[in-house]
Amino acid sequence: MAALGNRGTVTEASGFNPEEDAQKLYNAMKGNGTNEATIIEILAHRTIAQRQKIKESFKQSVGKELVDCLKSELSGNFEQVVVGLMMPAPVYDAYELRNAIKGAGTEEACLIDILASRTNAEVKEIIATYKKEYGKSLDEDVSGDTSGMFQRVLVSLLTAGRDQSTKVDEAQAVQDAKDIYEAGEARWGTDEVKFLTVLCVRNRNHLLRVFQEYQKISGRDIEDSIKREMSGCLEDVFLAIVKCLKNKPAFFAERLYKSMKGLGTTDSVVIRIMVARAEIDMLDIKAEFLKMYGKTLHSFIKGDTSGDYSKILLELCGGEKELNLSYETLRVLISSSQESNLSSITMAALGNRGTVTEASGFNPEEDAQKLYKAMKGAGTDEATIIEILGHRTIAQRQKIKESFKLSVGKELVDCLKSELSGNFEQVVVGLMMPAPVYDAYELRNAIKGAGTEEACLIDILASRTNAEVKEIIATYKKEYGKSLEDDVRADTSGMFQRVLVSLLTAGRDQSTKVDEAQAVQDAKDIYEAGEARWGTDEVKFLTVLCVRNRNHLLRGICSCQIITEILLTTSVFVLGSNSVGKLSYMTVFPNVFPVEYQKISGRDIEDSIKREMSGCLEDVFLAIVKCLKNKPAFFAERLYKSMKGLGTTDSVLIRIMVARAEIDMLDIKAEFLKMYGKTLHSFIKGDTSGDYSKILLELCGGEK
Repeated sequence: MAALGNRGTVTEASGFNPEEDAQKLYNAMKGNGTNEATIIEILAHRTIAQRQKIKESFKQSVGKELVDCLKSELSGNFEQVVVGLMMPAPVYDAYELRNAIKGAGTEEACLIDILASRTNAEVKEIIATYKKEYGKSLDEDVSGDTSGMFQRVLVSLLTAGRDQSTKVDEAQAVQDAKDIYEAGEARWGTDEVKFLTVLCVRNRNHLLRVFQEYQKISGRDIEDSIKREMSGCLEDVFLAIVKCLKNKPAFFAERLYKSMKGLGTTDSVVIRIMVARAEIDMLDIKAEFLKMYGKTLHSFIKGDTSGDYSKILLELCGGEKELNLSYETLRVLISSSQESNLSSITMAALGNRGTVTEASGFNPEEDAQKLYKAMKGAGTDEATIIEILGHRTIAQRQKIKESFKLSVGKELVDCLKSELSGNFEQVVVGLMMPAPVYDAYELRNAIKGAGTEEACLIDILASRTNAEVKEIIATYKKEYGKSLEDDVRADTSGMFQRVLVSLLTAGRDQSTKVDEAQAVQDAKDIYEAGEARWGTDEVKFLTVLCVRNRNHLLRGICSCQIITEILLTTSVFVLGSNSVGKLSYMTVFPNVFPVEYQKISGRDIEDSIKREMSGCLEDVFLAIVKCLKNKPAFFAERLYKSMKGLGTTDSVLIRIMVARAEIDMLDIKAEFLKMYGKTLHSFIKGDTSGDYSKILLELCGGEK
């Protein structure tokens, strides 16, 4: 996260003028009534540092404290948000902690949220600020208002003594896991001190390794054990520590969800998180919220709050849009000279957009043994098969196959086939194949026998890159001893055949160059080959759509607007750094709208294809265009159509879920939600059943 810098929805306002903002705020509050819209517009779109400058300018020009004026004009939750925004981060945290402690009762949730999620440096700054603002020791106030082991954990967090290194001591990690297990699950009663000693002191990398070892020893996730062994505030604080170590944005997403679900809203939690995280990691919190609950944070806030309070929270949230772009989409829109400046860390961050990623602590021998046990004897343990194969990459599954053969002396796939059946078997067998082998297998099944599954030929050949097509052709020859081109020719005919054969040549221009004059000419040629004449010259469509590079076609068919220095959402392109290491960013929005072709024809290219063609030829040209524009959206549409209405086209569903799980399933899910207003998970769950459904849902990445 540090490498990507600011992940907040609130960023520095360009052309910032504190004197002008101060004057606007003064005008918004003078006389009868208050212009809340102006207050929201200014304060929700300035950083903490910029708001401090506005405060100074207001004091100099008006002679009053801005915060005092705001308090006198505003009320309720809206006032709480605005006042919170005017404080520097450590001041706000100290303020929240003070309010949680003073008076009757203690808001333990506030103490936990803040102390479990802040870094050592942040905790130290909060302590110093608390002393400065309130003349008291935060440690003493916390000790005075809490008791028992809960108190000891909070005081430990206040020492800010967590190891800050990144070193993992493997032997110590194993010992720590054993110590925690023996302090809880393995004994009568719980030795909470041991949990404290490990969870509040060890560094994050080390603890993530401890959690893996703990699962091996106990058979449970550390969170499950904490829930079993503890209760109340002690359970809450240890869970918060673990969740923040694993995924801090997900922790805050869960806190926001729980504060708004059901009857009523815990406004103190919503306000605290929205104010404190808006400038830090709100983009990541939004992404986690959508992933975990299938709804946008924006929609939740909008449904649970009202008035100016709602408006300012929605501004801090950053609006309804949830951008989720793949690296491929971004890459082709940036010139090669810019692309060459990409840092390796950014390529890695944006490269994988799949729901299936490498399993940490992967042990192929152990997985092979578990799979063997799942299939031996009477009955089959499908849950184990799903748990392992649904959470390993293709490369890891190949290693499991090798280990299974070595240890059992049989082919894993043969064993799986003998134990499984139906659609569940089809998914599992597909998962065991490398990508080009699976594509070749699907194409072979689409061609052989009576009839041809044209949809399969289209789905694969229209969506794969030149390199992927070449690999599929070579694999097909190796696996089946036949020429894929010859088989396609033998099973198809006419212009549809010519388009498929053209795609099989893998001859699309791979450059990123756009010839403006040629783009205009290509648009004219396609128009004159279709809309402008009686009948259709499909060859011209083929010549342009199957040969030109993507950037060139987007110029002729649709445009992509590149916007710099704009709110980052879920994908960022890092284009290098200046001499002081400040990263610069570019966000690319695929603002798809017809350009040259629409100027000439008055129609989108897709509409013209639908008017001029029919059947498989229409389908393949539409697939080519849609994949050029937005490949994840193409697959989202195919998935939707495979499940909507009566019955499910399982062959399509299986093919896409297996083939894309490791590539761009996150983007497909985001497009599905955007296009149909429902999660892909809910659609699959409603249209499938049994183990078949379970493994598809794992590949989907769950409802979260």
